[in-house]
Amino acid sequence: MFVSPHCRPPSSTPENNPLRAHHIDALFYITPIENLKSILLNGILCRNLMNQLKKDFYDFSNHKIQERRKAKGLHNYVPLLFNPECALLYDVYNRTKGRVVVLSIRVDVVMKPGTLITDRNAATKKANIYKLSMENFEKINFEKIIKRYNPKLGDDMKQITQAEVLIKHKVEPDMIYKVIYPAHLKKDVKEIASEAGFYDIVQNQRLFSFWR
Repeated sequence: MFVSPHCRPPSSTPENNPLRAHHIDALFYITPIENLKSILLNGILCRNLMNQLKKDFYDFSNHKIQERRKAKGLHNYVPLLFNPECALLYDVYNRTKGRVVVLSIRVDVVMKPGTLITDRNAATKKANIYKLSMENFEKINFEKIIKRYNPKLGDDMKQITQAEVLIKHKVEPDMIYKVIYPAHLKKDVKEIASEAGFYDIVQNQRLFSFWR
């Protein structure tokens, strides 16, 4: 198997990383393809850092939701997902007309100081936000979080399937180990990844049509 030059050996174990202890081998970040090259080269920056450095990025987010996240201090964190098959992917896919990719992130990223976890979308009123620890991980309902989203599940499950891992300030480029893309973006993703010197790219049409 080809190993990307961005990859590095795991630096955590089930004994010190709650995600590894629960057999979680990846986290996920959803973004429009327009942001892909910058992310592969520079990493994923939190909103406050992007604004501070005056980085250009394609903003696909709901601005009312971002105001709520800002008020809760969440703009100092990069939001990663446990479950990519959630309402957020459905929403971003439709709003970008399918120009979206999913990044797989190494779970070692949670070893960064200040990492938080949530039991649902962090912007919602009912969200509980915890400092990452073995004990606190038991407070989230992981079986519900990883369910494939379906509108018939209702609003509560919509929020729960968007539970987050919040990484302070930045996810470094070497924590990104795979780019997952829909078939119609194959040419664009290959070109962008090659320019960035990144080669772990995977086409997965099922991921981008799970709601159909």
